[in-house]
Amino acid sequence: MQSPNWNSKNLTKLALLTGLSLIMFLVESLFPPLLPFAPGAKLGLSNIFVLISLLMFNLPMTLIMIIAKCSIAILFTGNVMSLLYSLTGGIFSAVIMYGTMGLFFPKVSVIGISLLGGIAHNIAQLLVVSLVLESFHIFAYLPVLSFAGALAGILVGTVVFYISKANIPEL
Repeated sequence: MQSPNWNSKNLTKLALLTGLSLIMFLVESLFPPLLPFAPGAKLGLSNIFVLISLLMFNLPMTLIMIIAKCSIAILFTGNVMSLLYSLTGGIFSAVIMYGTMGLFFPKVSVIGISLLGGIAHNIAQLLVVSLVLESFHIFAYLPVLSFAGALAGILVGTVVFYISKANIPEL
């Protein structure tokens, strides 16, 4: 984990990661949900770039990336409520992953960190839904969505693991 300067090179890298994350979000939005009875269950492939950002930069820069991606995404999807869900899930997930990295990395691998992030994302979204609907019955989906979040987290973490091992020249 690094704490980079807010220089133009790092801001350019962050903008690139934000754009890639947004593109992945938009591509993934074209596909149906993984679980027909749980509309929010997706692979979360845009989180590949969130995790890369956490590895390259720090939490504040990653949070800026998440806010930018979620804000721009509503311009394409037209769903303002999705901003509330995705922003809350993304921020909570990033905070959990960053904290886990700070406390347990490298004892907990990037895959394990991503797994926790996937579960945290779904918990935050369920909490927002329960507050909007003023009902906590939605938490009946927690076991299923936790399982889906864990699988998505493993997939995202595995991709990031292999990207981090590749010999990619610095931008």
